[in-house]
Amino acid sequence: MTILSDNSAEGDEPDIIFRKSLRLSPSGFTFATLISSAWALVLSKHAKKERVVFGGAVSGRNIDMEGILDVVGPCINMLPLPIDLTKCETYLDVLQSVQDTMIATVPYESMPMPDIITRCTDWSPTAVFGSIVQHLDITFDLPVVSQSQSEGGSGMLEWKYLHMKKRYGRCRATDIYIFSTTSREGFADIQFKFNPSRITQDLGKVLFADLCGNIEAALQSPEVKISRDL
Repeated sequence: MTILSDNSAEGDEPDIIFRKSLRLSPSGFTFATLISSAWALVLSKHAKKERVVFGGAVSGRNIDMEGILDVVGPCINMLPLPIDLTKCETYLDVLQSVQDTMIATVPYESMPMPDIITRCTDWSPTAVFGSIVQHLDITFDLPVVSQSQSEGGSGMLEWKYLHMKKRYGRCRATDIYIFSTTSREGFADIQFKFNPSRITQDLGKVLFADLCGNIEAALQSPEVKISRDL
């Protein structure tokens, strides 16, 4: 696992979240590949390693099983994504390497993480991801209904409103959680959430800026050489 924090202390501070919307341009790669590639470069730079590992959330519906798309209920799983940037010279090289890695994980989408750790690695049985990347490639086209409208008559959508006064301990299974969607036409929305007892706010700002910068560079100039700040 690639960990960016050397602080073993655990606090109960609210998670810090940065958000940004990026305009997309045509690409031969999915946004899931783009954001994973961008994060691999960020980890490589700040951990000073050319081989990095982070968690990737997978749908669990790509495995070779009859009727998998008709299964009711969540099939999501977390898999380690080991990315080797040793031979990558350009953003295009990184994108291709990450895409190949993501494709290679498909047969193992339903394998529990403890089995992966014990059978395929020398990690501690209690190892956790230092960071997780999840892209949701689903558009939710739902009408906006206000609280007063939800109490209306026939034909109205009714929503239940849940209020959370405190948001403590939301990001404790990992230090950094990156979530993206392409829910608006031509844009990708990115959320960067981190545990402030493990990652300082100043470092979080730098990591998020680097992540967004890498995404934009990979979209606009994929054949440009990547910087080597190891």
